[in-house]
Amino acid sequence: MGQGKILKNLRQKNKMSQEEIAKSIVSTSYLSRIENGKIDANEETMALLFERVGVDYFNQQSEDSTIQKLLREWEAPLLDNDKNCTRKTFEALEPLLSEMTPLPLQLEFHVKRIRYFLIHPDSEKARESVDFSEEFAEQLDSRLRFLFHKHIGNYYWMMTSDLGSSEYHFDKAMLEYSGVHFHELEKADLHFLYSLVLYSQKKESLCFYNAEEALRIFQSHYRPKQCMKVHIQLGICHSRVGDFPTCRSHYEKARGLAEFLEDSKHLGIIEHNFANMYVRMQDYERAIGHLKEALKQKEEKTESFAHSFVLLLEVHYEKNEYATCRELLSEYDTLMEDLPDRLTPVQEMKFFHHFLIFPKEEWEPFMEKTFFPQLEENRDSRKVMKYAKILADYYETKGFYKKASHYYRLALRNSEHVIGYR
Repeated sequence: MGQGKILKNLRQKNKMSQEEIAKSIVSTSYLSRIENGKIDANEETMALLFERVGVDYFNQQSEDSTIQKLLREWEAPLLDNDKNCTRKTFEALEPLLSEMTPLPLQLEFHVKRIRYFLIHPDSEKARESVDFSEEFAEQLDSRLRFLFHKHIGNYYWMMTSDLGSSEYHFDKAMLEYSGVHFHELEKADLHFLYSLVLYSQKKESLCFYNAEEALRIFQSHYRPKQCMKVHIQLGICHSRVGDFPTCRSHYEKARGLAEFLEDSKHLGIIEHNFANMYVRMQDYERAIGHLKEALKQKEEKTESFAHSFVLLLEVHYEKNEYATCRELLSEYDTLMEDLPDRLTPVQEMKFFHHFLIFPKEEWEPFMEKTFFPQLEENRDSRKVMKYAKILADYYETKGFYKKASHYYRLALRNSEHVIGYR
């Protein structure tokens, strides 16, 4: 929004006529041309016109320079996902923005605000900035178009799971990237985010390429934390395609970096992924060892802890160690109360709790009316298939062939959407 347009909006807001504003300063026709962006008046004239609507023009110009400076300073902590620094800059920026702020600065603020509310999760506020940015997308310059597509792609990935829209925007961001405008680390971050989406889209070749490009750049700039995350991602990718030696190598490198960084959160994630790899290899004893270590590293009463706990239950169940499963459920029974019921691992804990402790007459209604409908609502085909097979096997051994057939069909139907399931 140009200064003339801002002046016009303020005049209309104050219910003043053009004649009142222009009197003794410029002609009414000249003011009209200023307001419609057809002419740029000198600063002295603009200052006098803005004074008529109660605004100090030069003070506002100074604030615009401050906003511009803060917006540039915001980029580095946003790239690093630094919660404290991004919050400080946001709190300094937000009070400065108003209807007087030129549109290019408002637009840049909203584009970067998307990333801010992904780092400090708030889907509604992120959506507000997505909508604002999309409304004025045609006015973005080449530099801001890169961030626009990158952050909106990230929004669709993190907040909506709309993989198609996310992939579209990341692809556009790749085309918009220019080393003239941005440090190479921005491109590395984009490659990493893009690899996550491509993995979920089951596009392994492109996923490997983007993850490896991200790793190459992060390594060249000595970014150990980012390298650790990419090694985890590459390990997961190689595990899916059955390349376990390469998978193990990436996890070992990731673990070394996590230990160097003293990052217990990611150590827990790495140990969990080691366990996943050994489960795929059907080496259950090693998987159990890594899961116990994962639980030591992770904070209890978190969703991440619950995921590792559920996998530990699955492994013991696979080994027919039902008594151990019951002991674990008893030891961690408060997890089901401490975490939100909507979380998938909480529902999975309830599956084992019902199935292994309650009689059939009590667990069947839970499975039919609660457990499987929630998994299907979440479109979690892998989980549906996994637990449908458990029930199908149970019913078949008990001679309930009609029930067994129902759950085998449910598992088969969902297997079409799953790659690499063991």
